[in-house]
Amino acid sequence: PRTMELMRVLTRCSALKKLYLLGYGSAVLKESQLPQEWTSVGPMPRWLMEDRARRIRVHWQALYGLLSTSSLQGLETFNDIEVQGFKEQPETTVMIMMQCLEGVAAELTMEPTASGEAGTLDARLQVKADVDMFCDVLRLITKQPLLVNLMFTDKKVINIKAGQAKLAGPLSGVPVGEGGPLFIHSVILKNNQVSETLLKSLDHKAPLKEFCYDNMTAVLPSLFAAMCGKEKPLPIEKLKVEPKWITASVARKRFSDQQRKLLAGVHAALIRSDTFQSLLTAGRGEVDRSEIEGMSPEEFALTMTGYAVDEAQVGEKHHPRIPWRCFPSVKHFLNPDPEEEPLFVPLPLDEEAANELQLEKLSLCMGDLRARLTRTARADEWPAPSKALWYGPQRLVRTGDWLEFDPVRMEEDEKAAEEGEEDAEDASIRFHWRYGSNDRDGLRIGSKRAAAMLRELEEKEAADKAARAGEHGAPRKVELPPPFVDTLLHTILRSLLSETSTLKFLDLRGNGLTREDANVLMGLLQQAGNLSRLNLIPVVEDEALATTQLLIDGSGIPRPREINPDEEDEEAPEGEALAREALEAEYVRMDEGDGFIFDSLVTPQTFPELSRVELRRLEIPQDTTLAHITDALLQLASVRELRLSELKLSGRGASLLLQAVAEMAPNLDTLNGLPLKALIQKKEAPGEVTSLELPDEIEWNDFPLGAMARLNLWSVATLRANAEEGAFRLQGFHLTDVGLRGLCVMLRHFAQQVPIGMRTPLPLKLSRIDLSGNPQITDDTVADLCHTLQHPSMGAGLRHSLRELSVRSCMRLRSRSALELQSFVMHMRDAGRSNPDGGIGALQLINGIDLEALQTASRSGAGPGGGR
Repeated sequence: PRTMELMRVLTRCSALKKLYLLGYGSAVLKESQLPQEWTSVGPMPRWLMEDRARRIRVHWQALYGLLSTSSLQGLETFNDIEVQGFKEQPETTVMIMMQCLEGVAAELTMEPTASGEAGTLDARLQVKADVDMFCDVLRLITKQPLLVNLMFTDKKVINIKAGQAKLAGPLSGVPVGEGGPLFIHSVILKNNQVSETLLKSLDHKAPLKEFCYDNMTAVLPSLFAAMCGKEKPLPIEKLKVEPKWITASVARKRFSDQQRKLLAGVHAALIRSDTFQSLLTAGRGEVDRSEIEGMSPEEFALTMTGYAVDEAQVGEKHHPRIPWRCFPSVKHFLNPDPEEEPLFVPLPLDEEAANELQLEKLSLCMGDLRARLTRTARADEWPAPSKALWYGPQRLVRTGDWLEFDPVRMEEDEKAAEEGEEDAEDASIRFHWRYGSNDRDGLRIGSKRAAAMLRELEEKEAADKAARAGEHGAPRKVELPPPFVDTLLHTILRSLLSETSTLKFLDLRGNGLTREDANVLMGLLQQAGNLSRLNLIPVVEDEALATTQLLIDGSGIPRPREINPDEEDEEAPEGEALAREALEAEYVRMDEGDGFIFDSLVTPQTFPELSRVELRRLEIPQDTTLAHITDALLQLASVRELRLSELKLSGRGASLLLQAVAEMAPNLDTLNGLPLKALIQKKEAPGEVTSLELPDEIEWNDFPLGAMARLNLWSVATLRANAEEGAFRLQGFHLTDVGLRGLCVMLRHFAQQVPIGMRTPLPLKLSRIDLSGNPQITDDTVADLCHTLQHPSMGAGLRHSLRELSVRSCMRLRSRSALELQSFVMHMRDAGRSNPDGGIGALQLINGIDLEALQTASRSGAGPGGGR
């Protein structure tokens, strides 16, 4: 507000040489504050002061009056503008006038030339600057045109383009009023953007020498209008292209037919232009006129985008794979190091990973590999198995190619695709599905629809191939490709047993392998020269020939609870990878393929010295798997000792295995510790039959009990007379109907040795019959057991030994078992009434129910005043 007062004070500074009033155009000056001697407008024309520049009239009068004061004749510069004799120099007068414009910063440079001096004005205009007034001030220079480098400074592109659009009138030769001066100066727009409105509005004579754009798509119609929509092309000398985000790209820009036509017109206009010199791009640098003349339409279009197009590098085509979490040892599983990088084994095992890991031992048992592949692996995630979705006429065409949608080219590629021509290894392929969102209701990666569509295309391709073959001969049968899961699984097997494989130990049990998978695996054994054990079975010929004992005990890995985690390893294990599932498994499932491998490897020819076989902690849910195992066991005539322990079998499977055991019985010295061969010899021996005392260490489960019953051997067997109570160890957690029937036969045999009415205890010290948790036990065998226990002599004997009976959590039991147990309890209660002490013997618990407490509660309820 006190700027005018300051300027009046400055008139007294006679020694002033340089004066700076920065931001003078934004100062607030009032006409009432002007001294009388400063009211002159000097050389400024009336059309400017009275009309166009009325808003800055006071600023100009005050500044002109200050610079004209006689006391300041020694002043040399004002805001770095030389003011000596400015009244005779129109360029200087214009620069002083520029100081009165708000939001305008300008600098004038005069350079000598052959014809005189050439001036260059570098101006920066803010969004609040008056563009029209700026141009009107420049109209004061009418003799020597200037080159104006104009930059609009604002963060918003819309404001920049709005300011540029106001240049259309002055550049197109629109005068000021009637007979006013024209705008004769050449303009270079320094911004990276150009106003489309400006280009459309310019006359073909407009002195716009240079401008820049950043988005060809947005500016192309306006550029075409400026270059081709007038009598002559716009007389630009240089065109700049500076894309905002990129300077190079692998993807080409895709042009529509309309854009191609516009680009062709711009190309022709630049070639015939008299002033055009070069095109400057961020990607290619400066391209001169002669080079542009020789460009093809495609090359010119790419140049006009402003960025360089790099050649597409053929990337690595990844094959289907799945990473498997493993641990190098049991201790690493129990005490993992959080800072240690986790171990993942990629399946299939490629050459690079195999060389890096150098695995010698790999256990993937109980990994459910086939089920996991079915659940997680998808053919449409990988290029090779999803070929039917992307193999088409556009696979070799890059996005944005000039002939991307050319019908002739598409027809040629379609024909090549139908004939099944293989693409070159270095070919750049677009793995884009031929069926997009507008086809087949849209396909998404991993969806069931995509998988069904892929299978449908594969079947169609196979049918077309068979049809083409039939045209040249006899019709061929349509051979469908195998399912993706089978293909991937077989690829995994081939990678694990390749010729260069370093594996010496491989366990693949419990992965859902089928017989076909096992056939593939067996065919690979010959080339896997380093492998010594497969599924815990020796596969090296020399080792197998010398093997006398074959132990298949669960996963073959020491259980975590059997390892002391605090005990330090002497050396860190190398080359071992144990899957988490293998370390956590209590039992290992054997599928059909595992049984087939067992049958194929364990033969009399490969194991001639095999005398002992132990199968432990195995789950065999399929009878087909068990059929392979029994076939192998029946062929092994050299086996003398067989131990079958902790096996999870179905009822039919247990019967099948028992049948095999019965056939092997004449050659078996022991079955779970039972002297089977000796018992058979005693039974078949002529003369008086003698009994063989059975040892205490027999593991009584389905097979010893079933074999004794099926072969009727209890007549020649007896239990040790002085055996401790509970010495008969019944393995009740893995029994089926086979073992329970055998138990009933045993009990009936010993019951027959005690005359009815005698209190002599059974020669069997059986304190507990715990059948809980057995999923294969049925009502029939439980009823048989209850009826057996109700035998008169059996009841008397059991009161001295049997304390607990439990059939809880047996999922196949129904109400019949409950009724039979109730009948058994009632029988025991009635038998107990004849007992002098009024009790029910040693039996205490049935299915966890305390019988003594129940009987006490019953008696108290039947007393006086009690109810039943």
